[in-house]
Amino acid sequence: MSSFADIAAVFAPQFKDALAKMLASVYSAKEDIKATEGLPKLFIYSKNDKTVPFSQGEEVYKNAPEPKQFLEFTADHLGAVTEKPAEVMKAIENLIQ
Repeated sequence: MSSFADIAAVFAPQFKDALAKMLASVYSAKEDIKATEGLPKLFIYSKNDKTVPFSQGEEVYKNAPEPKQFLEFTADHLGAVTEKPAEVMKAIENLIQ
């Protein structure tokens, strides 16, 4: 399933099959990430994100080859920079070194 259908299915699991057909896309983060071996990756996800479910981030991270880092926070979507600015910046610096 595409990333879009995966996310939609979390919010409406009863329509999972229909969503997979309606939201067809060649983009599947959980599959595409497998082809990034050797590339450093930083995953930043929140358990309180109302846009991208935390479980989606965990699944993509699980499928990602090393090197990788997972940063968890509690703010809403894209709120990590305001919640933990020093931690986020340090993780980004480590990523690009």
